[in-house]
Amino acid sequence: MKIAICHDFFEIRGGGENVVLMLAKHYKADVYTAYIDKEKTFSERFGKIKFHTSGKFIPRINLIKHEITANWFSKLDLQDKYDIVIPIGPWSIYAAHHNSPTFWYCLTPIRIFYDLYNY
Repeated sequence: MKIAICHDFFEIRGGGENVVLMLAKHYKADVYTAYIDKEKTFSERFGKIKFHTSGKFIPRINLIKHEITANWFSKLDLQDKYDIVIPIGPWSIYAAHHNSPTFWYCLTPIRIFYDLYNY
């Protein structure tokens, strides 16, 4: 069974990135992501995992970054290449638009919608 895992970004050493890497390694899955910052994430654990990125410049401004990422995932057509697509993250869920079957692995709701730390 061929599996693709879609994850928004690899830009921090976070729990979501850790889950994606463990699943990709276990299921020998390919990973689709908008972009990777190898200096700030778990690049030493990438190993033989095959990554596919958008290849586009992704700005650091959150609103624009999220819009571009959601748009890229919404156009991602993996239907003929994989048996199942697993989106992990709030923007990668748009990959379900053209791909079936999908299994959304929801880590946590997006922080900007519920985090009141600053208040």
